[in-house]
Amino acid sequence: MQSHPTLNWVLKSIKQVGDAWNGRWWYKLIVKMMQEWAERIIKLTYYFTIEQNLYLNQGQRYGSS
Repeated sequence: MQSHPTLNWVLKSIKQVGDAWNGRWWYKLIVKMMQEWAERIIKLTYYFTIEQNLYLNQGQRYGSS
């Protein structure tokens, strides 16, 4: 499967900007914050899915008995 040319351009641009700004403290801070937010969102989504499944399973259990 071939990558989309626009996507390749965006990724290349991000890499160039990253290379240029890599030494800057605020760039490192932004990257760190983005990683932390991504981890939080993944955890929240994961826990929400588990709670949702538990709730649905309980509902089915109560409904069937």
